[in-house]
Amino acid sequence: MIYLNAIIKSKPEKLDEVKTMLSNLVPLSRQEVACIQYDLHQDIKDPSIFFFYEIWKDEQSLTLHHSQTYIIAFGANIKTLVTEPIIIYQGHLI
Repeated sequence: MIYLNAIIKSKPEKLDEVKTMLSNLVPLSRQEVACIQYDLHQDIKDPSIFFFYEIWKDEQSLTLHHSQTYIIAFGANIKTLVTEPIIIYQGHLI
């Protein structure tokens, strides 16, 4: 399995737009056969910080996820709404 964390830092004036965009990814991603878990969180102290916690069956499944049209569109549209590039950590359970 692949465990993934993605950290997204919204521009303060784009907070609601980013939250909506990220929230829309959740049901679509959860419908993918190889998605084991896909949860969106918002930081308690800084509401402009969002993070995903994801678990995917394997690397091939994650690659397929990243090739979905809704993920590609998200990647193209989010760039002007965030303060820095999305940070992604991938790992294996130890």
